[in-house]
Amino acid sequence: MAVSNPPPLQFRPVADFGAAARLDSARLTYESFPEFYDLLPVDDDERLAIIARQFDLPASELGATVAAELAGNVVAIFAALPAQRLATAQLVGVAVMRRALPPAAQPEFRAALDAWGGQVPLVPKDTVYLARLAVDAAHRGTGVADAVLAELFARHRSAAVSVHARRDNARALAFYRRHGFVPGPDNGAHYIALIRQSNSRHDSAAST
Repeated sequence: MAVSNPPPLQFRPVADFGAAARLDSARLTYESFPEFYDLLPVDDDERLAIIARQFDLPASELGATVAAELAGNVVAIFAALPAQRLATAQLVGVAVMRRALPPAAQPEFRAALDAWGGQVPLVPKDTVYLARLAVDAAHRGTGVADAVLAELFARHRSAAVSVHARRDNARALAFYRRHGFVPGPDNGAHYIALIRQSNSRHDSAAST
């Protein structure tokens, strides 16, 4: 889907940022998946610090996080990686989170993680997985989210893209469907997997 009059965004890897912009990016990363990051039994500042550490780890889900800047301010982030690497990348991220906890808190975290994990269905391994996407509240409804997805699709033109959305998040589901995502097999989990065909196949289908 083409974005009409997209905002003039600049895209940069979060790993290249200084402390302030990294913190803004960590805050948006948290907002993209609060139910996951709230499994950490730590205060808000430590939670953001744990997220920010993963920006420097290429093997983690967040290692390739990209920020969208508008007038020098971070207004959105996205993180995407090949789905075939997803399980390993998640283990790297979980290890960072676990090591940040005192030993006494680690069993509670592991139990919470195990209980939560069953709510997220698998995605096809031959897709690019959109692990995180978030837009600053002040810029929602302005075309920023559309422009971020357009940037993602341009970077992975020949690949199908997958993402998870909460079953009860009607706004997110409508947003992804508007951009060509369709639900995958439904196992009744709390999250739904959605898949968008590659740009070439998507554009071909749209023209017929």
